Amino acid sequence: MMMNKKEEKECTLLTNSKGYAQFPPGYGIFPYIILKTGLNLFMQIPIHFVKKGDKIDFKKNIGTHVTDVDERILKQARECQIFILHDKIIEVTEFVIRKASFYSKEKFEGCLVLNKKQGIFYKDGEFTRKNHIPSGGVLTDQQHNILAINFDHFNYLKNE
Repeated sequence: MMMNKKEEKECTLLTNSKGYAQFPPGYGIFPYIILKTGLNLFMQIPIHFVKKGDKIDFKKNIGTHVTDVDERILKQARECQIFILHDKIIEVTEFVIRKASFYSKEKFEGCLVLNKKQGIFYKDGEFTRKNHIPSGGVLTDQQHNILAINFDHFNYLKNE
């Protein structure tokens, strides 16, 4: 992944005895979408909240977006934002998974990851809430650059 000097400084490197993760800005922060793109192969798509009237900066905020968010909501803690915007986040997630499936001509499974222990899994047009989230395997960004190998798919330093 080609990053400028500022992005390299902001990139978080995490390691354990079994693997590693390197999250550039915007990645590994709840909520996000995980697409299962192969056997033990996953793609992360960040979800950004955009204030009413603001334009989307696609270079800065790679991923997908929940738009027209009230400024009062954006001042809340991240967990509160996710709770308040839950229905919109679900809509965006379904749209992203269906769009990826349509353009790739493959039927993707996915997961909307809300926090460390809660995911809403999408399979065959249905969402199912579970008390676990995808982890391990090989995690890539949307450009297929490796973000993590055998590691959690979230940045625990940015989600406390």
